[in-house]
Amino acid sequence: MALDCPLVFASPNTSRASRMSSGALLALLAVSLLVSCGDETRTAAVDSGDAGGVTWTDPEAGRRDGAPTITEPKGAAPSDLEIYDLVTGDGPAAEDGSVVVVDYVGANYSNGKVFDASYGRAPFAVTLGAGRVIAGWDQGLVGIKPGGKRQLVIPPELGYGDQANGDIGANETLIFVIEARAVLSRPDATGVDGGTVSELVTTDLEPGIGDATVQSGSQVSIHYVGVHGDGGQPFDSSWDRGEPIDLQVGSGQVIAGWEQGLVGMRLGGRRRLEIPSSLAYGDEGRPPTIQPGETLVFVVDVVGLS
Repeated sequence: MALDCPLVFASPNTSRASRMSSGALLALLAVSLLVSCGDETRTAAVDSGDAGGVTWTDPEAGRRDGAPTITEPKGAAPSDLEIYDLVTGDGPAAEDGSVVVVDYVGANYSNGKVFDASYGRAPFAVTLGAGRVIAGWDQGLVGIKPGGKRQLVIPPELGYGDQANGDIGANETLIFVIEARAVLSRPDATGVDGGTVSELVTTDLEPGIGDATVQSGSQVSIHYVGVHGDGGQPFDSSWDRGEPIDLQVGSGQVIAGWEQGLVGMRLGGRRRLEIPSSLAYGDEGRPPTIQPGETLVFVVDVVGLS
């Protein structure tokens, strides 16, 4: 059963933290233009060259320290979305509703000006199909696998259209090289032997990426599924609502089992938490959903960390 309000919060009077900023994703977060387009997947990178009036005269064109270099494209800008798999990757393919944790670099097709990159900053997590990024990303990242590296050539109708945005001119075609660090979809969760545990048990299912870990005071964005320890029936899921929750670890916003169990996780990490009632809702429970003295099991995913 998916609830309107998540049950992991410490009390019904605790308000949800405001949405975190997802970093300086300058070129992606403002609008999403839902326009249909061709969706051909290719396996070769764009050839280098000089044609169609494209002038990449700046020696830094297509370059950003720490990021893959974007090769000067050949020919006139395409009218349809073009997808080039540079590295295939391995594991589950992303689909609508998946959270993909990526590194990326983006440049203008016309002049090679790099307008944004996550490299040297932090990876970025995007929920596909949610309309929170430009349509070229929502469409172009479907099918990418963990470890995959993909180049997208995005026409203005699937980017920013006729609106200029910082270093992106009006009616500009965009080129991105994007690396999928992790692909997360709604997990399954089961109960525990005997229905109860007497202490917190944590099990890492996916290690996550990067050096940064969740600590007390961290701002995190979490997707989760919660089930009853006895029988494993689900009672709450952010995945079903299509929206992660945001919180500050150690601030008392969530039950103690979460406050303790999230520490040490990395971006893109997945962890199973088996939480005794003493670290959840105790002897009072939270009827009718959570019974007194009940053990709870969560599978949690870190999809944002700062």
